[in-house]
Amino acid sequence: MSTTDHTVTLVAVHGNGGGGFRFARAAPHVPTEIRFEAVTLPGFGGRPAEPGVVTMADHAEVLWREIADLPRPLVLLGHGIGGSIALDLVQRHPVDGLIIHAPVGTRLERRWFPRLMRPRAVRRTIQWGISSRVTRPLVGRRFFSSAVPREYVDRFLGEYARAESFSLMFDVITPEWWDALAPVEVPAVLLWGDHDRVLGADQVDDYRRLLPRSVIDVVPGWGHFPMVEEPERYAAVIAGWAEMLAGGTVVDLPRLATGRLVPTLGDRVGSKAALLDRAAAAGVLVPPAMVVPDGSEAPTSVPLAAPVAVRSAFSAEDGDIRSNAGRFATVLGVDSSDRELLTAAVATVRESGDVTGSPVERRDVLVMEMVDALVAGVAFSEPGWEDDLVEWVTGLADGLVGGTRRGESIALPRLRPGERPDRGRPSWQQRLARLLREVRAVFGDEGWDVEWADDGEQCWLLQVRPVTVSPVRDEVFTIANHREILPDPPSVFMTSLIAAGSRELFEYYRRFDPALPTDRPFIEVFDGRPLINLSLMTDLVRSLGLPTRLVTDSIGGADHVAAGPRPARVVRRAPVLARMGLAQLGALGYARSRLAELDALVATPAADLVEAVRRARTAHVTTVDGMTALNTAASGPTALLRKLGVLEEHAARQRTATSRMLADLGSMGIDDWLEQHGHRGIYESDLARPRYVEDPAPVLALGGAQRAGATPPRRTARGRLTWPLWLLARRPMAAREQFRADAMRSFLAIRRDLLRLAADAGVADDELWLLDIDEVVALDRGELPTPELLAQRRAEQDARRARPIPEVVRRFGPLDPVADGGPDGATSSVLGGIGLVARSVEGVAWVLDEPAHELPDGFDPATTVLVAPSVEPGWMASFGLVAGVAVEIGGDLSHGSILLRELGLPSVTNVAGLRARARTGDRIRVDGRRGTVELLAPATAP
Repeated sequence: MSTTDHTVTLVAVHGNGGGGFRFARAAPHVPTEIRFEAVTLPGFGGRPAEPGVVTMADHAEVLWREIADLPRPLVLLGHGIGGSIALDLVQRHPVDGLIIHAPVGTRLERRWFPRLMRPRAVRRTIQWGISSRVTRPLVGRRFFSSAVPREYVDRFLGEYARAESFSLMFDVITPEWWDALAPVEVPAVLLWGDHDRVLGADQVDDYRRLLPRSVIDVVPGWGHFPMVEEPERYAAVIAGWAEMLAGGTVVDLPRLATGRLVPTLGDRVGSKAALLDRAAAAGVLVPPAMVVPDGSEAPTSVPLAAPVAVRSAFSAEDGDIRSNAGRFATVLGVDSSDRELLTAAVATVRESGDVTGSPVERRDVLVMEMVDALVAGVAFSEPGWEDDLVEWVTGLADGLVGGTRRGESIALPRLRPGERPDRGRPSWQQRLARLLREVRAVFGDEGWDVEWADDGEQCWLLQVRPVTVSPVRDEVFTIANHREILPDPPSVFMTSLIAAGSRELFEYYRRFDPALPTDRPFIEVFDGRPLINLSLMTDLVRSLGLPTRLVTDSIGGADHVAAGPRPARVVRRAPVLARMGLAQLGALGYARSRLAELDALVATPAADLVEAVRRARTAHVTTVDGMTALNTAASGPTALLRKLGVLEEHAARQRTATSRMLADLGSMGIDDWLEQHGHRGIYESDLARPRYVEDPAPVLALGGAQRAGATPPRRTARGRLTWPLWLLARRPMAAREQFRADAMRSFLAIRRDLLRLAADAGVADDELWLLDIDEVVALDRGELPTPELLAQRRAEQDARRARPIPEVVRRFGPLDPVADGGPDGATSSVLGGIGLVARSVEGVAWVLDEPAHELPDGFDPATTVLVAPSVEPGWMASFGLVAGVAVEIGGDLSHGSILLRELGLPSVTNVAGLRARARTGDRIRVDGRRGTVELLAPATAP
């Protein structure tokens, strides 16, 4: 390139102790269209001092003599004393632009270092200490990072020994020299690093009096020698400013993270730029960026490394109510030194504000260095979730953000302060987890939509905006606890009743931690079944630092997260855990108060269906609330007893209300038994199901075949030692079964009210339960269901009976029962679960969807193994007819599990995929010690 092809000549002047070599690392990165000259002044860098060159004016004249004939436009860059000499030069000689980088001159009388350097002996000592081969390694580590080659550092420091004028500078740069300087109307940039420990950036405003046409650029992260530490970025910055100064004007482009954004642009600055500025100022990794203010001319260049992204930072975007994400133009890959491309990109972005329908009040433009992304994407970080929702692609995420490219989704566990990411995850995910934690630390744990990019070494924040509409996440739901207590499918009435009480059901946990989410459903309906939000429950225990198995072992269901304990989080959440612990100690009293509320609720008959439905909803919520308190009190010690292998030993000796109900069949007449227990029934939690007092056929059919409790396992030394722990589990466990038994009296009363009032309205018993609660309430207004509606509901329920759904489903996943078995369920003959009674039995499978009280022809009770979707006390007649039980869904504290342990039946629960594999007549083995069900041979054809 010939000299005339250069757009600007940029002359760099060094600081004290060195020469032009100080710019050697940056020089190769200066764009070729800029002629870059790094001079060495007399008395520095091995150049001999010149006689008569004593004052600052003398040094300035020598410099002018050497640069006066260089091609124009001419921009002068002075670093340290080089900036001071440049300030003196422009007092008498014209240049087209001036960049002074951390100059020396102001506040000399107040700074400790100039005072220290007054004695010449101190100057000589300092000069030797910097340049000596003995001290260079220590000084080098103080000044520079390990990224700077040792050879360069060695020469850099060695030049101090050859700087004849090093001491002279402390004599000529004086307060008197500073006071004699006059303001100069030259376009200028005051360049500083915010981490400069030699000359602090707090001095930058002092120079504006001398350079009224100057702008300030304080670069985040820079120290005193960025031309050495970050040569490529330094070259981009000085070249960008030189290009702009060469045009005769300089646009004030406030850089992010300098504290100048709002003072320069005003408090109406767009949220996008303001949020990024705040994040960068707090130390979050944000790519270097500047803002072109609204109303300013598009810059011919920017002091950023190429390429850059030119994006809107308008006042109309990224608010709390409306984000306007993607509404305005973005131009990627712009060469920051190409004035035509940059000008066009800024114009394109600004013009995009004209085509959006509503006028944009302010149109600032954000120019940001692009990240050489290996992986990029967006993340939603919202309170009330233990995972951040991340969508990612390889390379740039512009297609993903713009909706033209499909990415992959992951749930990334949130990190609390002091926590480390999972080292088993890809490194970019670990860095992203830390970045999202930093975003929450800066802005608070609110809803944030984060755009990010990872270059393989660092994860960068590209944009952060408030979440205005939360994404619908692919949460996991389980039918586990409901399948135990409800038929499949439940009645339409009961399903709608449970769903209506979803918010109230979760309030039990929010008593202890008000920060728990209020907008996540605890219950959702899938194909006519009310499912429990397993993701919400596992998030609850994860937030407390507890293992997720506490949930799944208690209520059943697959542990889809499999998160272990986090001791540090347990400590941090100790106040919440303490409140929960105190509540567990008072669980029995709390349950009694809930039972009293149920008794009061049904003390008088309901006057209308509105009241009856309200009572039904209240009764359901109150019952679940009391049961939850007792279940929570029992779950901890029960889990420990299971882990220690003594749960069965203790539980087999206990008799609760459930097992007594079965035992009383052998000691009571049927009338007395119905008086005592007739309010119970099969799947009694569904108000649609009859009670034994209404339909005693299952009890009568059982007759004398009821089963006495098996001989308990012998006591062991470990069992005796864990007796105190069993005491903690026994009382809430027994109280839980008694609470359920007593609560069912209220259910019976409510059921009778509903049937009576529906009959008065002209709706038959079997029709009532096909209606949802809103339709039942409408009966009071005379709005009767049509025959077509009832026929449709019957058909839907029949189809559901023939189409069971998996134990665990995802919101966006299939409801195919085959999915229930997991990846191994289709091939393995051994299925795992939770052993309840440590005995084994081999026999013929009897597969049921609901309890039955007669064995199939040819089946022998001694060799029959019941296979059930779930079990509860209503299955007691079936238990009396079999030698073992295998259950698809259940947990340690499921009602059926408690009963099976007390009966001593060999049994295994929570066997995922069991019903999809087993058929009536198959030969199977149930091993309660190992917690397995083995499929031995298929049924023999008749």
